[in-house]
Amino acid sequence: MMILDTFVYRCSESITIVNADFQRARILEGLNDPCVKRVVLDMESVKICDSSGIRMLLSIHRVTLEKNMALLLYKPDTYFSGMIASVKLDTIFTLVNDVEGLSL
Repeated sequence: MMILDTFVYRCSESITIVNADFQRARILEGLNDPCVKRVVLDMESVKICDSSGIRMLLSIHRVTLEKNMALLLYKPDTYFSGMIASVKLDTIFTLVNDVEGLSL
């Protein structure tokens, strides 16, 4: 979904080896729009994220850096936030509970 210059993708309840490649492909499609300056991954419903999910997020992060886009992980639950912090990825990802200019 596009809102102004922001591409918003609602992640599924799980980001695992079963569906990480599918989700990555959908997100990368959205990043091809030249108007996109900011990417918001809605993590609110994510309850399970395995190493394939982390790999997907790192891949998206790399692409957004290459394209000079901001990447925001929106409303991750406590488990996910803790997992990201425990592997020191909280220094790479921006976790937010509100996105200025958007009502999701």
